[in-house]
Amino acid sequence: LCPSPPSAPPALAPPSPPPASPSPLAPPPPIGCYTGNGADYQGEAATTASGATCQKWSSQSPHIHDHSELGDHNYCRNPDGDSSPWCYPTTGSERFEHCTQIPLCPSPPSAPPALAPPSPPPPVPSPPLVLS
Repeated sequence: LCPSPPSAPPALAPPSPPPASPSPLAPPPPIGCYTGNGADYQGEAATTASGATCQKWSSQSPHIHDHSELGDHNYCRNPDGDSSPWCYPTTGSERFEHCTQIPLCPSPPSAPPALAPPSPPPPVPSPPLVLS
Protein backbone atom coordinates (compact mmCIF):
# COMPACT_ATOMS: atom_id res chain seq x y z
CA LEU A 1 0.00 0.00 0.00
CA CYS A 2 1.15 3.47 -0.75
CA PRO A 3 1.15 6.02 2.01
CA SER A 4 -1.47 8.80 1.70
CA PRO A 5 -0.18 12.12 0.49
CA PRO A 6 0.16 14.66 3.28
CA SER A 7 -2.99 16.69 3.71
CA ALA A 8 -2.89 20.38 2.94
CA PRO A 9 -3.28 22.75 5.86
CA PRO A 10 -6.79 24.21 6.16
CA ALA A 11 -7.36 27.42 4.23
CA LEU A 12 -7.24 30.53 6.35
CA ALA A 13 -10.29 32.77 6.42
CA PRO A 14 -9.71 36.22 4.95
CA PRO A 15 -9.05 38.86 7.60
CA SER A 16 -12.07 40.74 8.91
CA PRO A 17 -12.45 44.30 7.69
CA PRO A 18 -11.58 46.97 10.24
CA PRO A 19 -14.52 48.36 12.21
CA ALA A 20 -16.21 51.29 10.56
CA SER A 21 -15.01 54.61 11.86
CA PRO A 22 -17.50 57.32 12.80
CA SER A 23 -18.51 59.53 9.94
CA PRO A 24 -16.41 62.70 9.77
CA LEU A 25 -19.57 64.51 8.69
CA ALA A 26 -21.36 63.89 12.00
CA PRO A 27 -19.17 64.92 14.93
CA PRO A 28 -20.34 63.83 18.36
CA PRO A 29 -22.30 66.40 20.32
CA PRO A 30 -20.16 68.63 22.52
CA ILE A 31 -19.98 67.72 26.22
CA GLY A 32 -18.73 70.65 28.34
CA CYS A 33 -20.15 73.43 26.22
CA TYR A 34 -23.06 73.98 23.87
CA THR A 35 -23.60 75.22 20.35
CA GLY A 36 -26.53 77.20 18.98
CA ASN A 37 -29.36 77.03 21.51
CA GLY A 38 -27.94 73.99 23.31
CA ALA A 39 -30.46 71.48 21.96
CA ASP A 40 -27.54 69.04 21.54
CA TYR A 41 -25.97 69.72 24.99
CA GLN A 42 -25.08 66.44 26.75
CA GLY A 43 -22.97 67.71 29.65
CA GLU A 44 -23.50 67.27 33.37
CA ALA A 45 -24.20 70.82 34.57
CA ALA A 46 -27.05 70.58 37.10
CA THR A 47 -27.28 74.04 38.67
CA THR A 48 -29.42 76.98 37.58
CA ALA A 49 -28.37 80.60 37.17
CA SER A 50 -29.58 81.33 40.72
CA GLY A 51 -27.57 78.42 42.13
CA ALA A 52 -30.51 76.05 42.65
CA THR A 53 -30.00 72.33 42.10
CA CYS A 54 -31.90 70.99 39.10
CA GLN A 55 -34.83 68.60 39.59
CA LYS A 56 -34.43 65.11 38.08
CA TRP A 57 -36.20 64.86 34.74
CA SER A 58 -37.76 61.58 35.89
CA SER A 59 -39.31 63.32 38.91
CA GLN A 60 -42.59 65.21 38.97
CA SER A 61 -41.76 67.11 42.15
CA PRO A 62 -41.63 69.98 42.83
CA HIS A 63 -42.56 70.68 39.19
CA ILE A 64 -44.89 68.56 37.06
CA HIS A 65 -43.69 68.44 33.45
CA ASP A 66 -43.73 66.50 30.15
CA HIS A 67 -40.00 65.75 29.80
CA SER A 68 -39.56 62.51 31.79
CA GLU A 69 -38.13 60.83 28.67
CA LEU A 70 -34.89 62.77 29.25
CA GLY A 71 -33.94 60.22 31.91
CA ASP A 72 -33.16 59.68 35.56
CA HIS A 73 -30.72 62.59 35.94
CA ASN A 74 -30.92 66.28 36.70
CA TYR A 75 -28.56 67.66 34.04
CA CYS A 76 -29.46 70.86 32.23
CA ARG A 77 -31.03 70.22 28.83
CA ASN A 78 -33.01 72.07 26.17
CA PRO A 79 -35.80 69.71 25.12
CA ASP A 80 -38.08 72.42 23.77
CA GLY A 81 -35.72 74.56 21.70
CA ASP A 82 -35.49 77.44 24.18
CA SER A 83 -32.59 79.91 23.95
CA SER A 84 -30.16 77.77 26.01
CA PRO A 85 -30.04 74.68 28.30
CA TRP A 86 -32.29 74.89 31.35
CA CYS A 87 -33.90 72.79 34.08
CA TYR A 88 -36.60 72.83 36.72
CA PRO A 89 -35.10 74.13 40.00
CA THR A 90 -35.70 72.20 43.21
CA THR A 91 -35.99 75.45 45.20
CA GLY A 92 -37.24 78.97 44.58
CA SER A 93 -40.35 80.30 42.93
CA GLU A 94 -39.30 80.03 39.28
CA ARG A 95 -40.91 77.32 37.15
CA PHE A 96 -37.67 76.80 35.19
CA GLU A 97 -34.29 78.47 34.99
CA HIS A 98 -31.51 78.59 32.44
CA CYS A 99 -28.14 77.10 33.32
CA THR A 100 -25.98 80.11 32.52
CA GLN A 101 -22.71 78.58 33.77
CA ILE A 102 -22.46 76.37 30.66
CA PRO A 103 -20.18 78.08 28.13
CA LEU A 104 -20.80 78.34 24.43
CA CYS A 105 -18.41 76.12 22.48
CA PRO A 106 -15.72 78.01 20.59
CA SER A 107 -16.50 78.35 16.93
CA PRO A 108 -14.41 76.13 14.69
CA PRO A 109 -11.88 78.12 12.72
CA SER A 110 -13.41 79.31 9.52
CA ALA A 111 -11.94 78.12 6.28
CA PRO A 112 -9.57 80.59 4.65
CA PRO A 113 -11.08 82.43 1.72
CA ALA A 114 -10.77 80.60 -1.54
CA LEU A 115 -7.77 81.73 -3.52
CA ALA A 116 -8.29 83.06 -7.01
CA PRO A 117 -6.80 80.84 -9.69
CA PRO A 118 -3.32 81.97 -10.71
CA SER A 119 -3.10 84.40 -13.59
CA PRO A 120 -1.80 82.95 -16.83
CA PRO A 121 1.83 83.84 -17.55
CA PRO A 122 2.38 86.84 -19.82
CA PRO A 123 2.79 86.00 -23.49
CA VAL A 124 6.33 85.43 -24.68
CA PRO A 125 7.26 88.13 -27.20
CA SER A 126 8.04 86.91 -30.68
CA PRO A 127 11.47 87.75 -32.08
CA PRO A 128 11.36 90.75 -34.43
CA LEU A 129 10.99 89.97 -38.08
CA VAL A 130 14.06 90.78 -40.09
CA LEU A 131 13.42 91.56 -43.71
CA SER A 132 16.26 91.17 -46.09
